[in-house]
Amino acid sequence: MSISMKDKKTQARVQANVDADVKDMADLQLQNAVKKLPVKKLRTKKEIEDFFNDED
Repeated sequence: MSISMKDKKTQARVQANVDADVKDMADLQLQNAVKKLPVKKLRTKKEIEDFFNDED
């Protein structure tokens, strides 16, 4: 899967030095948010193609 030219222009890398407690709190919040994401199992090649070609 490749990134289109438009996507490359809108992406940026950000780095910062933060207190270890702040980092740990952010990691925990991110882990909790990821646990709440819906999961859909893709079982066939068509389901996978449809998932990545969906333009919603």
